[in-house]
Amino acid sequence: MDRFRLHSFSEFEANCDLRGDLHDVVGQLKLVDGQPLHQRPVLSGQDDSKRRNVLVHLQLKEGPVMNVYLWDEAAESFRLKFDASASTPAVLLVTTVTPRRLGGKLCLSTMYSSRVFLDDEVPPTKEYLNWLTTNPSAIAMVDPVEVVKAETLTIGEIAAFIKTQPPKIAYFDCIATIDDVRHGVPWYYIACKDCQTKLNHGPATLICPKCSNANATAIANYRVELSVYDNEEQCTFIILGDAGKELTGRKATELVDSYVEANGDGVSEVEVPLPQCLIVLH
Repeated sequence: MDRFRLHSFSEFEANCDLRGDLHDVVGQLKLVDGQPLHQRPVLSGQDDSKRRNVLVHLQLKEGPVMNVYLWDEAAESFRLKFDASASTPAVLLVTTVTPRRLGGKLCLSTMYSSRVFLDDEVPPTKEYLNWLTTNPSAIAMVDPVEVVKAETLTIGEIAAFIKTQPPKIAYFDCIATIDDVRHGVPWYYIACKDCQTKLNHGPATLICPKCSNANATAIANYRVELSVYDNEEQCTFIILGDAGKELTGRKATELVDSYVEANGDGVSEVEVPLPQCLIVLH
């Protein structure tokens, strides 16, 4: 028989970032990968199945909504069980989670041995469902805009996260000052218009390795290297795609086309220098 060692929010907070026993958590599902449950998201699609993680927002009986990161087998098990449920699951129990603080916010993350259980699978989830039935005020809608916020980390905290954690998809905010824009390297790349993947040069055409399109329509996308710093550290940020447009107010394709038009059709795209709107960023 399974025996669970459930922790409350305050207990997880007291044990955050400490080496010791790992415990279990149970709560009400609020969001799955940023999607509200009343829309019943489908998780096991082709794109999702290739991802290593699922981010759920879990409301414990006491405390705020928590970010719970499900990884690898736990993520895949959750996807399969969630999609196979006849009705939208309301309660989730995750075993063997470790508490971490990211950008000042307490989060939970699964381990290799973690397991997931939904609704009627085990006694604690059944008890939580019954508690929700008798406490209807606890079943409140959560605004994704209010809950799904990337943690704000310093450059040093992001570097430490990269060094200590296994490869994974993660989202952070970082406030830094632009010190310089790197010169002498390409500031854009030629991408597939449909999927934004970098195109390869074929014998006579550009080929998209993702779409397998031998006649892909090409556009220019930003790939700008910025030297940035905060109060403690300095590093290089690589700005891609639409993030470049947010900095300059113009698409990379527009800048390339403008330069070619101003300097004649014989100008090769690879010769387009760093535009002034990027030079003046620092």
